[in-house]
Amino acid sequence: MPSVIDPVATIATSALLSGIAFSGDGEYIAWGEVEESFHLANVDGSNKITIETDGAPGPIAALSKDRFIIGMSDGDLHMISTDGEIIWSHEVASGCDLLEVSKSGGLIALIDGGRRLHLLDSHGRILFTSKDSELNFVVVDRTGRCVAVADDHGNVTVYDRTGETRFTRQPSGSVAERITAIAYQADGNLVIAKETLGLAANDENELEAEWWTPLGNKIWTAELSARCDAITSHSRGCWLAQYDGRILKASIDKEPEQIWKSTYSVQCLATINDDLLVASWFNLFRIPDKGMEDEPAWQVEHAGIVEHLAINEAGDRIAIGGEDQNDYTDSEPILILDANATPREMEVVHQDDPWTADLQMDDGSEVEEIDIYADDQTAISGLLTEEERGQIESGGSEQSQSNLLAMLSGDLDIEEMAGSQIDTDLLLSGLEEESKITNIPPVSDAGFDQIIELGKDGTATALLDGSKSFDPDGMVVGWTWKDRSGKTIGETDKIKVKLNVGTHHFELTVKDNDGATTTDTTTVIVE
Repeated sequence: MPSVIDPVATIATSALLSGIAFSGDGEYIAWGEVEESFHLANVDGSNKITIETDGAPGPIAALSKDRFIIGMSDGDLHMISTDGEIIWSHEVASGCDLLEVSKSGGLIALIDGGRRLHLLDSHGRILFTSKDSELNFVVVDRTGRCVAVADDHGNVTVYDRTGETRFTRQPSGSVAERITAIAYQADGNLVIAKETLGLAANDENELEAEWWTPLGNKIWTAELSARCDAITSHSRGCWLAQYDGRILKASIDKEPEQIWKSTYSVQCLATINDDLLVASWFNLFRIPDKGMEDEPAWQVEHAGIVEHLAINEAGDRIAIGGEDQNDYTDSEPILILDANATPREMEVVHQDDPWTADLQMDDGSEVEEIDIYADDQTAISGLLTEEERGQIESGGSEQSQSNLLAMLSGDLDIEEMAGSQIDTDLLLSGLEEESKITNIPPVSDAGFDQIIELGKDGTATALLDGSKSFDPDGMVVGWTWKDRSGKTIGETDKIKVKLNVGTHHFELTVKDNDGATTTDTTTVIVE
């Protein structure tokens, strides 16, 4: 029976979350609500205050014990105190998309809406701004000495904190590649997961994880069985989460070892005291580093799909948040968990079956036994339903009556009665379909981000293309496009939108034939 823990606090929200973070000392929690505001509160949710900023909340990260970095999805980057005061601001014309802060707090890395890199120190001073665009990943090493970024073409570039290029990892052949995940290990080595978009060369694999030293030497490569969607570090290597739900423990000079498998794909991955936290579908699981058995150490179910995961520096508090992607329900709360709580066995509620509630169970009393013969019409009729008795009395076919009576007397096999009227293969196929209890969610693909020019009429038209979305075990039956405010703007795989100057974010939710949904986002910048 699975082990579970209960939340120690619940924080209500009123809109879709943009991010969650604990302060460095673990005393405060901050979160952003899309189309609302950033909020601060004590870790139990009390003493909530709202941060007054212009624009819609975007990413958020802790900088120190009493400082947070918050980015507006359509505006600037700010440092705030736990009192809600804005300490400094950094102007970002195209909005803030991705934000990473080093463990030491000395380096802040931002990818803006134009997908360019900004490096700042903890005082808000600009260290470097890249001219390259099309960046889609950013990670910072623990010490804050360097940062790695990846672009749409499979290139990974590592900069030092001043913006000097340390090295560049390029696709190995003429076939295009895509970086699917990237992370620094505790030892400073960079782990890169890549996917070849086509046929790989003879000496390469289509799906691989690579290990690179800080000096730019590739020292290890491991083949993967499915696309790697997330990487997180532990003290002796890293954990890899594959699209098929497999969790691998990996290190240099060893082939990755599967230590657990989720029924669904993984949304978030994080390490807590060398144990692993896995957010998959509506659940958060804790997978122990040692002594892994059939079940996780514990699990927690959230009312929404878990998309946000935060851990305080001490490793004893966890926050999770997400949405059920249902427009007809309220926003789901943030759950605060005690990582060291004693798990309890999951309760299974047994309810009386209304169909059997009136049945009298065998109390051990003797039952009278009678002999029934096929030619005893009176005795047999007592065992038939009214419909069956009516068929016999109204002159049902002799063959049907004979088969029915023979079945009751045990003289006729069911298959013999059915003959060619029952398609055995069809029957088994139906039973097989009914036995399926797992549905793989669809893959939502909202397309690449776009930068387009303003037309002469003061507007621009963009094509939003979600036709590359697919369902691994079925088919996509529904597409829903929404703008930043949550308003539905289209329900087909492709739509055209007319836009003004600025950065525009859109969300695509696809639904498969089993009712499962997933969401992807895309950004259009009109210049």
